[in-house]
Amino acid sequence: MSCKAFGLQTLTLMDAKPDWYFDGADEVDNDKSLIKGRGGAMTREKLVMKSVSKTYILVDQSKFVTNLGKKFPVP
Repeated sequence: MSCKAFGLQTLTLMDAKPDWYFDGADEVDNDKSLIKGRGGAMTREKLVMKSVSKTYILVDQSKFVTNLGKKFPVP
């Protein structure tokens, strides 16, 4: 289902600059180093992340590993 189906307006980064961005981490180690941006939306995520002044990365217990690359290959 699209945003338009819910009556929500969508914009591009050329139209508006977001104040903040949030997304989830793929893996986080004990030193709080993380892997972010695995998958098909990586370029879009990086463009949005670079265009904002604040980025928030959400992490739950399932994302913690002893060494990065344990669940997914390191890009």
